[in-house]
Amino acid sequence: MKTIPWAPGMAVNFDNHGSVWGTEPATQALLGIVEARLEGAPVDEWNVTDRDGSPLRIVRIADPGFLDTIVAIPAA
Repeated sequence: MKTIPWAPGMAVNFDNHGSVWGTEPATQALLGIVEARLEGAPVDEWNVTDRDGSPLRIVRIADPGFLDTIVAIPAA
């Protein structure tokens, strides 16, 4: 099983196949979500907990012309 490159204050970016694209500061990821909404992109969100019980915010930004972006953001 592949380990997710998680660090405090960082968001992890995935595509719709579950491949990790990379990480970015959570604040940058949040700005990207706001920009996507302003541009009219379909955005879905879920609040879940990981297997250790830590809260996560999962955001999917749909892109019909390419791969969706899925961002996992740990709670502060």
